[in-house]
Amino acid sequence: MTDKYAVLGSPIQHSLSPKIHNLVFSRLSSSASYESFEVQDNLAQFLADKPDYAGFSLTMPLKDQAFELATSLSPLAAKTRSANTLLRTKDGYKGFNTDVFGIQKAVSHKPQEVAVLGSGATARSALAAFDGARKVIYARNQELAAELAKEFDATVVSLADALSKELVISTLPKGVLPELIPTGEPLQSVLDVAYTNPEIPAERYISGLEMLIHQAIYQQRIFNFADEETVLRNEPELIEELFELLLVAK
Repeated sequence: MTDKYAVLGSPIQHSLSPKIHNLVFSRLSSSASYESFEVQDNLAQFLADKPDYAGFSLTMPLKDQAFELATSLSPLAAKTRSANTLLRTKDGYKGFNTDVFGIQKAVSHKPQEVAVLGSGATARSALAAFDGARKVIYARNQELAAELAKEFDATVVSLADALSKELVISTLPKGVLPELIPTGEPLQSVLDVAYTNPEIPAERYISGLEMLIHQAIYQQRIFNFADEETVLRNEPELIEELFELLLVAK
């Protein structure tokens, strides 16, 4: 029987995940398939209606729901209270968080100071990705920002202070970050998770596509081996091909 997987979220029509995962399955000579479904709420009912699927990727706004529905969790999913990957097991679904890995790989170094913009599930992953760094957070929801700051040893700051830091990670929705950056004031380094935004002025700009590719590779490890540690066959070549496919043609 062919294993079936899918990405769930809303809006989902422009998701690049099917292109990424189907390419990887093809290169691994796997007969597995991967598609997308528009799911905004009631994730539990959707999962119940899809008993023939082996696993799912979760994007906005379902990562919190996936965390709550999982019957077991990876350490990172538990730490961040967020699951962007569900793998069917005999006891239900195990929840994983590959966003943390995706962020770490996309940044590719250990910054001394990190500013996280936003207060949702991906913001929690960004805060968890850099233990040991000085972390600050800016969010419009000041109450939630304060809770996350306490949980992840960070400090709530103003937008201007956040934008001045060595590395800025924006987990804000599409279209928000470009409106917040003052004209003519480039950032030092920025990772914009919303990869559909225009490129943000910065000394080093990291596209959210890089995070997307790396977190998907870790999802493929989970889909193929049920853990994040077992490396895929020819993994460096797979990553290079995905970079050429998505980043060159973006």
